[in-house]
Amino acid sequence: MEMWRTFIRTLRPNKKKIICALAGYLSFFYAGYIIPARISISPTDSVGAHVFFYKQHYKPMDLHKDALMVVPLYTRIRKHCWPCLVVKYLKCDAGDRLEVKNHGEFFCNNIYLGSAKTHSKTGVPVKAFEYDGIIPEGKFFAMGSCKDSYDSRYVGLEDKGDIKGIAVPLF
Repeated sequence: MEMWRTFIRTLRPNKKKIICALAGYLSFFYAGYIIPARISISPTDSVGAHVFFYKQHYKPMDLHKDALMVVPLYTRIRKHCWPCLVVKYLKCDAGDRLEVKNHGEFFCNNIYLGSAKTHSKTGVPVKAFEYDGIIPEGKFFAMGSCKDSYDSRYVGLEDKGDIKGIAVPLF
């Protein structure tokens, strides 16, 4: 009987340890499930940062000029990219005037955004998007910050309904 009492007394302090260990395992499991769906690593220098937190639920006011967005990109230039999710800046929004001058120089409301190339960095010919007018409601023009970014300069206007989330750069 004394042995049983000793066992019960030792079980009480260990019960807290067991509960803490179980809570720890559940926390690691939850983090392992959630983090990969919300954090991504970008292998390119397209927007400067390489590690992002994806904010999947966002407010319309989060979509402003120079906001980083996660959008699908459909291209045959990169293998296995139909679509691939990319991070780009919103550079020219609905209601803004987008002009393309000299077959590849992009301006939003007369502010220079950047220019398109004639070939990708791997030598594949690319054709610049041509546009001159007001961006329609529900559309936007997206760009990366690097000269080799494959973005709206080549694929055209993006649909706001296709935005998968807001990207928050971590580093």
